[in-house]
Order: sequence, then structure tokens, then C-alpha cells
Amino acid sequence: AMVDDLANMLRIYQLPLFTLAFITMIRQNPQCMTAVRKGFLWCIFIIAAVEIISVVTGTNPYSYPNKEVGILGWFYFANSQSAILSTIVPVAIAWAVERKEGRPIPVLAVCLVGMGTLYFLATRLAYAALVGTGVALAVSLVILSKTHGIKRRAAALVILGCTVAALAGYTVSPMAENNRLVEANRLLKMADIRELHMV
Repeated sequence: AMVDDLANMLRIYQLPLFTLAFITMIRQNPQCMTAVRKGFLWCIFIIAAVEIISVVTGTNPYSYPNKEVGILGWFYFANSQSAILSTIVPVAIAWAVERKEGRPIPVLAVCLVGMGTLYFLATRLAYAALVGTGVALAVSLVILSKTHGIKRRAAALVILGCTVAALAGYTVSPMAENNRLVEANRLLKMADIRELHMV
């Protein structure tokens, strides 16, 4: 598949060019980073709205369509979506903490929406990003609270609380359900293979 290989090679060559373009853009305009972080925050709310509408209208294509598991919304591919969310959610939560000076209610709102989209997406990357984001941000805010005061500590508790809630809900999470179905399917296939060997 020469055309597919060429297309993939061009995608790889684009990465350094995009990186240099973004670095140049950010250096030329320091306000650019604020716009990027604000854009990430809006993206999370738009993605969550699309997911909610797709579930309410019964048009959610699912992250794993053959098992009907995971809320994908009207987005194309679960793996790409989990990579996108895993990148933008930590930035959006950190920006909410910075922008709202660590006030817990706005931080809680962003955490619920951002971590909620990761939780219900059902991919392993999304769930790992949820846990990693929560722990890393909470630890960072506890360290920063020594210089930035009690509000950062309150934000850290909110983020850690959301993370603990997601961990506590692991057994009923869409990702756990998908893993159970994958394991059940593997056992069925193994039984079929054993049956073929016996014939």
C-alpha cells in the first residue's frame, strides 16, 4: 500500500514543522498561550455538549460499537478522541485553577466536565490520563500552595476528590465493562481453538 505508506510518512514529517510553527507563533505573541488555554477549555465544553446531545438523541456511535460501550459523541475515532482529550483536559484544568485563583467551584465544574469526558469515553488511555492528570495536578498544587496560599490547596483537594471518585467507580466504568467483554470474547475464542485441536 504505497499511497498509504506515503501518506503516513508525510504525517510524520509534518510534526516537526507544526512544532516549529507553534513555537514561533508563541514566541511572537505571548498572549497566544492564553488563547490556546482558553480554546482548550471551550473545546472540552463543546465536546461534552456533543456527547450529551448524541446520547439524548440516541445517535451516539459508541467508542466500541460492536459492544455498545463508551460515549464517543459524533467524533470519528475513539483512539484519536482519547488522545485529544488526554492532551487538553490537564491544560484546561490547570488554566481554570490559575484563572479562578484556585477557587474550588469553578475548578470542580471544569474537573467534572473534563474528567467526565475521559471517564465515559472508555479507552484505557483516557482512563489513565484521568488518573495521571488528577494525581499530577493535585501534587503540583500542594507544592505550589506553599507560595500561593490556601486556595491552591482547596483546588488540589477538589481535583484529588474527582480522581478518587473516578478510581472508586472503576468497576462500573465503561472501560472496565469493555475489558470484561474483551476477556469474555478471548475465552470464547480460546474455547473454539481448543475444540478445533480436538477434531
